[in-house]
This record gives sequence, structure tokens and C-alpha cells, in this order.
Amino acid sequence: MPQNLGISQRKPGFLKYCTNALVVGLVAIVVFFPNNAHLWAALHAIEPGQYFIAAEDSTGVAAITEVNQQGSLLASGQAQAHFPYWHAHALLGTIPALLHPHPTQVMIIGMGSGGTPHTLGVNPLTQRIQVVELLGSELSVLRQYANTPVGKPLSFLFQDPRYEFKVGDGRRELAITDRQFDIIEADAIQPWRSRAGMLYSQEFFREVQAHLAPGGIAVQWHVGAETEPTFCSVFPHVIRLSIGGLSILLGSDRPLEFDQKGILSKLDTPLVLKFLAQAGVDVEAIRRDVKTAQVFSYSPDRNKSLDGINTDLFPRSEYYLNQPI
Repeated sequence: MPQNLGISQRKPGFLKYCTNALVVGLVAIVVFFPNNAHLWAALHAIEPGQYFIAAEDSTGVAAITEVNQQGSLLASGQAQAHFPYWHAHALLGTIPALLHPHPTQVMIIGMGSGGTPHTLGVNPLTQRIQVVELLGSELSVLRQYANTPVGKPLSFLFQDPRYEFKVGDGRRELAITDRQFDIIEADAIQPWRSRAGMLYSQEFFREVQAHLAPGGIAVQWHVGAETEPTFCSVFPHVIRLSIGGLSILLGSDRPLEFDQKGILSKLDTPLVLKFLAQAGVDVEAIRRDVKTAQVFSYSPDRNKSLDGINTDLFPRSEYYLNQPI
């Protein structure tokens, strides 16, 4: 009876044919398959010739594109921030940094375009700013973009020795650290996006509270209806600041006062002016916003009903839960 021949017993011509086919296939892949930059540009629908850089690692994909000297940061395909820094981000950083009398230690969750972390370092008294970002590839594209004219302010951010950049989950960093901070701010994604609930919950704000130094300030962009009652259920003293079209919640263990004159005075000091100039911030616009800001103070004995509060198990804002359609 005829025997089945193994590959090693077949004719040499067959092995040569397989080898040649494999080589041709690999060459075709190299020649016709786009490189990493072209692949991500195509998947982000970037026009030919348009400025585009991208980075990919185990945390995800980050990219920056630029049109008419206006840059956009794309995080996992979604527009997250813009360049030059948005004025809103400059306010989120500058105001709490100048409001606190001595913000030595600062922590911010969320890197984004770098606008909020950068301007949060405006106070010359600040010695250390810890920036925690979940999407590590953002740091790669931001460092690269710092070499461009539009991205130049980022070069000053990355050269500032006070900054410590960590790739990781902000809430985890709070849970494992034994440090206390004078300012803790979360400038994170919108609360209705997937998995955002754990950065807008009562449990998260309690974690922030536990790591604030005496007189420390928690800063939260007031982005949703549930954010306010949740924030107020944790911090005994809260003010809501309406400034420049932005609403900011500030919480502490002590009464807070929006010292308008004090902030305006600090905005006139040479070190502050130099810092904000390097960040590309419109100082005069910040002055106008400070002068017209409106402040609402919450009474410490207000009703702390659980109605409308975000929790880890029930993030009411996530996926637009409980929101009118």
C-alpha cells in the first residue's frame, strides 16, 4: 500500500514553492500595508497632507492633528482638547492655584491638552504638581507636539521640574498614596461617557477629601446636574464659581472665599505674568473674568438628601441615565 509522505519526504520543489510564496506574501504586506502613522491617519479620517501624529501603547491610541494653526488632541478617536490651550482650561488651572493662599502640593487627574495642568502651576509657591493620566500615549504625542510653533507652550510644561507625570488611574493613585495635597482637581472626561462614573461619584469625592491637607481645596468642573449635589454631600464648605462661561465647584473643610482683589493682585506679579505668557494664556481675559465672576456659597447645614447623587453603583450621569431625552 502507498504510504503518506511527511513534508520532509516530499520533493524539494514543493518546499521551495512554499518558501517563495511566503516571501512574496511578506513582501506584499510590507509594500502595500500602510505604516502605523498612515494607518491611524486613515482611521481618523485625516485628509492627505494634513498635519498628524499618533502614538499607540498598551493604554490606547492618542493623536494630534492641526489645521490652520489650530490643533486638536484625539484620545481613542474622540476629540478631547485643542491647541492653543482653551481659555476654559486656563481658568480651571489658574483660578484655584491663585485662590489657595499656599498651594505647595498639587494633584490633578487628567492631562488632556496640558492646559489645565500647565496653568495649575502658575503659583510660584507651588513646589510639586502630580499629573495622573490614564492614556499614556497622550504624553508621547504631547512631547512631540511641543516642538511645533502651536505646541510650544508644552515645552515649558515638560521642562518645569515641579511636574511629575504618572500614567495610571487617578482614583487608584489616590487610594495607594499616603500624601496630602493642598489642591486636588479632576479635569476628566464628561460624566456621561463610559466608565466616567467613578470620577464623579460620592465615593471618589470622599477619597479626594481624605487626601486634602487642612484647608485644602477640591476642584471639580461642574459638568452635570448630579455633580453638584454629590460634591456638596461630601465637602462641608462649597462654593460654585461662575466665571468666563464656566461653572466650577470648590470644596474644603473650611469656609471658602473668592478673594477677587487678591487674585487680581497676584495676576500682576512678574513671575505669574511670565508663567502665563509662556503658556500662551490671555491674562487680560482672565482679569475680565475674575472681575465679573459670580459666587454662590452653600450653607453647611443644607439638606444632604441622597436624591440625585452619583455613587459607584449608580452613576446617574453615565450613558445619560436619568437624563431627559
